[in-house]
Amino acid sequence: MLTAHTTKRPFSCRFCDKTFAVKSNLKDHEKIHTDDRQFPCSRCPKRFITASALKVHAIRHENCKQSGTAQSRPQLLSDNSNPECRVCCTCDKKFASAVALRQHSAVHSAVRSFVCKTCDKSFKYSSNLYAHRRLHKPKQMNIVELQTTPSRWIKC
Repeated sequence: MLTAHTTKRPFSCRFCDKTFAVKSNLKDHEKIHTDDRQFPCSRCPKRFITASALKVHAIRHENCKQSGTAQSRPQLLSDNSNPECRVCCTCDKKFASAVALRQHSAVHSAVRSFVCKTCDKSFKYSSNLYAHRRLHKPKQMNIVELQTTPSRWIKC
């Protein structure tokens, strides 16, 4: 009988060059290539290839819940004291701070909270609205606008 600790690896992946000593490990690996994600998370939209991957993911939810700082939005896990909780549940991207994670959440959202008062165009990020508003300003800025405009934007 072959075990995972033997040097013989008779089971080959049909999609790549990886080989395995145990057939069940090969079957789990091949699911990566077929995107067979039959293990859904009950708390967010993510799905997993193996039950063990789902268990690891569920621990993130539990760690954030126990610390009492989990976000109310299901796609976010955020807790500054616990780096495992600063991970986007939608794309698994990790962040250095809870603030960066909240800002990133706009990427996955259709919500455009920042609306131009002049033309009603909407944006996901306040910085994009701020840049857009410059389009509505006249070519000749008055003195009040010059005083409030950062110097790096004043063209001479």
